[in-house]
Amino acid sequence: MMYTIIFISLSCQMEKVLSISMGVVIAKPGQEYDELYQIADNALYDSKRQGRNRFKIV
Repeated sequence: MMYTIIFISLSCQMEKVLSISMGVVIAKPGQEYDELYQIADNALYDSKRQGRNRFKIV
């Protein structure tokens, strides 16, 4: 997804800088939405602390 968005912005010759940080969680059977959301949110902030254009999959 990150590379698609970056490609689109480059092909449109945008003058703005676009960066993306993502936190992704792979759900296990039985996990509740609230738990998954919290895990993904924590992963997002971990990736933001590492710098721009980062992602973390947990």
